[in-house]
Amino acid sequence: MDFSMPPASVAWALLFAAALFSAYTDIRWRRIYNAVTYPTFACLILLNAFASLGWGNERLGAVGVGYALAGAAICLAITAIPYLTNTGGAGDAKLGAVIGAALGVEKGIIAVLVSFVVAGVLATTLLIWRRGPLFVAKTIYHRIGHFFVPLWIAPLSEEQKALLREPFPMAPSFLIGIVITSVPYVRAFFE
Repeated sequence: MDFSMPPASVAWALLFAAALFSAYTDIRWRRIYNAVTYPTFACLILLNAFASLGWGNERLGAVGVGYALAGAAICLAITAIPYLTNTGGAGDAKLGAVIGAALGVEKGIIAVLVSFVVAGVLATTLLIWRRGPLFVAKTIYHRIGHFFVPLWIAPLSEEQKALLREPFPMAPSFLIGIVITSVPYVRAFFE
């Protein structure tokens, strides 16, 4: 049985809708709601269970129930790292599990890692816009330099520490990561 997610599938639509709504709420209120992530996750697992039984795999866009659970577990583990280090929220981790449940292991990992790269670029750009390139460059220099040669480079100032603690909404980056990862599907749909 072929478990590859085609374009315009139910699984992709569920994932995209959940990520789009979560991006909005994360930007607006800095929250990713359980009322979005839990039902989406449950629907994706049920969808994959039906597809594993042979019921409409092509349009459902299922990856297989075992593969969906493995993808969810691995993507949850990856996205839980910022939460466990107090630099991210639990909603980000739960949205990561939804990504893994929809895309499976490999594509889920790729989507999450692309999302982290996108978040890094967006966060750096936003910090440069707000504080200026020189201040951001000094902060990065002191953060990395003090880690490697603490006797030669001064630690971060309180202002620099505050800069690094500023919250950043991850859901928009997840949405962009999902879209970037799905480009081959979208391209194939129009061919």
